[in-house]
Amino acid sequence: MKPLDVFMNYCDSLSCLHALEHFGLGRYGDPIDTKGFELGIINMSKLLVPQGVFYLSVPIGVERVEFNANRVFDPRTIICLADKNGLNLVALKVIDPSGKVVESFLDDHVIADLAMQHYALGLFTFRKL
Repeated sequence: MKPLDVFMNYCDSLSCLHALEHFGLGRYGDPIDTKGFELGIINMSKLLVPQGVFYLSVPIGVERVEFNANRVFDPRTIICLADKNGLNLVALKVIDPSGKVVESFLDDHVIADLAMQHYALGLFTFRKL
């Protein structure tokens, strides 16, 4: 049995705030893994019971790795990966560089516009199917 198997369907609410963007970059003693964030979402999805809620915050904008810092995600990367793991996007709030909080419409055009920004913080809320 893998260690995570004990915790499958473990909780009804889970948050990952300001962490996923560091997974796999090797800055905190973890091995370098270009897909580390993907494994993170896979494992977090497994922790949730059906209908459980997952709160995730990550930097969003033009997708890249910022040297000696963190990843910035195209929001579509996060949404697609979550969807592949049974997580349905129910809300997205964005904090822009000025600190303004905006509730984003879950519309393909709005999401595409967010992907063109230089940097913002995406606060995603997902529900496990």
